[in-house]
Amino acid sequence: MVKMASRATPEKRSPSRRRVPGNRRIDKRPGNSPRKARGGGFRFPFLKIARPSRLVFLLVWLVAVAALAGLIYWGKSSKPTLQPRTEVAAKSRDTSPKKVFDHREIPKSSEAKHQQATANHGSQQNTGSPEKHILEPQQPIKPRQTPASEPSETHAANHFASRAPEPGTNAPQTPLAPSQRPSPLLTPPVARVAIVIDDFGMNLDIAKKFLEIPLPITFSILPHQRFSQEIAELAHDHHHQVILHLPMEPQGYPKVNPGKGALLLSMSSDALQQSLSSALDSSPYISGINNHMGSRFTENAPQMKTVMEEAKKRGLYFIDSFTSPRSVAASVAQQVHIAFLRRDVFLDNNPSEAAIRAQLRQLIRRAKIQGSALAIGHPHESTLRALGQEVGEFEREKIAVVPAGELLPEF
Repeated sequence: MVKMASRATPEKRSPSRRRVPGNRRIDKRPGNSPRKARGGGFRFPFLKIARPSRLVFLLVWLVAVAALAGLIYWGKSSKPTLQPRTEVAAKSRDTSPKKVFDHREIPKSSEAKHQQATANHGSQQNTGSPEKHILEPQQPIKPRQTPASEPSETHAANHFASRAPEPGTNAPQTPLAPSQRPSPLLTPPVARVAIVIDDFGMNLDIAKKFLEIPLPITFSILPHQRFSQEIAELAHDHHHQVILHLPMEPQGYPKVNPGKGALLLSMSSDALQQSLSSALDSSPYISGINNHMGSRFTENAPQMKTVMEEAKKRGLYFIDSFTSPRSVAASVAQQVHIAFLRRDVFLDNNPSEAAIRAQLRQLIRRAKIQGSALAIGHPHESTLRALGQEVGEFEREKIAVVPAGELLPEF
């Protein structure tokens, strides 16, 4: 029989090992990757770490010692240097004043030359010597002796002003005159108001009572009345501003009569000019004009222009009492280019005291909103009492009461 050659039995290989090109073996046994190399190290395909030697520990120890030595040296150098106790004590006992430069001092070289010149010339004075620029020390000023009869406040003020200044201060050595002392600062007002009282001229007694109110009321005086000139003079003597209360034609004329010297729409231009000039000439000390009635006249632009032009010639301002909502006084005043004001509040359309006080508070509110406001009232007893009672209200609200002319805008 022909025996068939049996194939050689393949070599048994370990399941955990296999060959790779280059005769390298890779150990895939679990728990043994990477394979421990001979000599105790670990072998990676790209890195080989050997067992640390004693040289490494020695190098680490030397670096640590050097770092510690550097820290100790840096700590000692950062501490402040202490001075010996003897030197500190010597400095603390040195109480001599420090040398301060004075432009009056003589340099040492100049002083030596001056002494040499004095020795050569004997007692003769050297006019070129810098010694003539030296100022003699000033004697302290003694406090002024105040007589016992002088008021205590004045005595205290003068004594304080006349004390000698302390050394090293720049306080004045002579007392200030009363006119040179600074005045206290005043709080500026919040707003300003003007109060015009119309219809003066027929009652002298009521006019005198209004002069007693401590407010700068503007007196508006009717022309051609019995006491017109006398009231104007009294108001001027008491430093009140005076204006002319010029009568003008109202609605409902002739049933409603504006009084003597009224300007009427039926007048010719010559008659109107003559009546206007007569009213202005009869009123002394006037600085302005406001209309009495005139609800119809103030609606007529040509007639109002005649009044405005005459007022401008005389340097007067015009106040529109605003008795008609259709008044053209403002537009004509702008056209003629004359100083102009318009009434904001009527005080006594309702003549009761409570109503007048309410109108005064309305005046204050309007002034705070607008910055200024103008009120017109009449010489009634109730208006007199209400104004007297509300004087303190203007002070509490910081409202300045001024003459009407001071409310005029810059023109």
